Amino acid sequence: MGRAKGSWVEELQGVLWSYRTTLRTITKETYFSLTYDTEAMLLVELEVGSPCTTYFEESNNDKDMRLSLDLIEERREQSNIRQVAYKNVVERYYNQRVKEKAFSIGDYVLRKNDASHAQP
Repeated sequence: MGRAKGSWVEELQGVLWSYRTTLRTITKETYFSLTYDTEAMLLVELEVGSPCTTYFEESNNDKDMRLSLDLIEERREQSNIRQVAYKNVVERYYNQRVKEKAFSIGDYVLRKNDASHAQP
């Protein structure tokens, strides 16, 4: 168990890379693609090969990157719209299950004891 506690440092970079390059449910984009306007390539794709590396043409790369940069604001805007729509769905789901309670002055309510001990 002692070894497992200290190994998080070696694993951190891989975990962060995975987090940044995983497709998000809300935005349908990866954080990496929204930041750098391109999909990240894994080392395995370079070694084994993928359609991205197989059909890569350096002569068209500059033109494609400029076009992609022109569209980044639109992609970010669409991502933001999807995020707002998702939040509305979650809010509607939550609000359907909330039971409204009306309190009047003088009603007794149960509260946690910690709430009565204000911290400065």
